[in-house]
Amino acid sequence: MATTQPAQIRPEEVGTEWMTWALRRSGTLADGARVTSVDREPCGTGQLADSYRFTLGYDSPGAGPGTVVGKFASEDPASRAFGQQSGYYRTEIRFYQQLAPRLSAVALPTALHAEVADDGAEFVLLMDDLAPARVVDQ
Repeated sequence: MATTQPAQIRPEEVGTEWMTWALRRSGTLADGARVTSVDREPCGTGQLADSYRFTLGYDSPGAGPGTVVGKFASEDPASRAFGQQSGYYRTEIRFYQQLAPRLSAVALPTALHAEVADDGAEFVLLMDDLAPARVVDQ
């Protein structure tokens, strides 16, 4: 996916500039508004990927969502290798880019930004936070 912003692949690299860019690009951020704070906390169970809930602040109250969820390649080397070699990361990104928008009868979070590295080893999926829904242990 071509971007004018460097790919943000790791959760610790997600800051106000990148989040402003991603939300603006998705049409989720009010015109002229900027993200002024980004706090992250882990969420989910993390078998093949690491998920974080990002709490956002804006220069204009109500300019965008209060929280979003980001999913990233696992920090665990074995899980990351499996995600890359199996094509799991690439498949999940393609699902949200190509199939999810057509599934109106299924409750899914909207993907705000979906990107995978050329080698399939890293990805970022930024999506709506479905709270108060919670993750269950499979």
